[in-house]
Amino acid sequence: MDNDWLHTDNSFKARIIGKLLGDACMTKQIGRKPRFQYTHTYKDYGWSVFSYRKFL
Repeated sequence: MDNDWLHTDNSFKARIIGKLLGDACMTKQIGRKPRFQYTHTYKDYGWSVFSYRKFL
């Protein structure tokens, strides 16, 4: 499991990194799984849905 990121597709890595440089964050709380979260305004709803579908 430690090398999962190394074996991840480069286009997926690029999408994650791009979001982290813009509107996203990752958090890890004690006793909980890590969380990846990004936010947009309602005006950008279409872009948010498009971005979400790219991560599926």
